[in-house]
Amino acid sequence: MRRRKVRCYRAFAEGAGTFNNEVFYIATEGYRIELASCTCCGEVFAVDRENRNIGARALREVSASVACPGCGTVLRDSISAYPEVFLARNGKLGCFSPPTIIPPDEESAVMEFWALEIEDFV
Repeated sequence: MRRRKVRCYRAFAEGAGTFNNEVFYIATEGYRIELASCTCCGEVFAVDRENRNIGARALREVSASVACPGCGTVLRDSISAYPEVFLARNGKLGCFSPPTIIPPDEESAVMEFWALEIEDFV
C-alpha cells in the first residue's frame, strides 16, 4: 500500500464527549477523491473514485481483503466514511459534517494518507 498526497482542509470537531478532535476533509469540487478511516485505530485512507476499477464500489468491497497498516484489522470490518465518522481522542467514534462552504485555498494543506487502490484487494 502506498501513500497519496491529498489537498484538504483541517477542522476541529466535537465528538464522543471530547472537544478539539482534529479532522481533515476534502472540498466537494474537482477530483473524486474520498477519505475513509479505520474505526479501530483512526488511520485515514484516500479512495480515488475516478479509478474505473473502484468507481462507485462500496468501501467495504474496495477494502475487502486489505489489512489496516495502523492496527492490522481487516478494513472490510472497520472502514467508514471520514470525517463523517472519526475516532475521537478518547477512543470512541464521533461524527462530523464538513462545512458546505469551501474555505479559501490558503487555508488548505497537503496531507499524506494511505491509498486504497485496486491492487490492494481481490
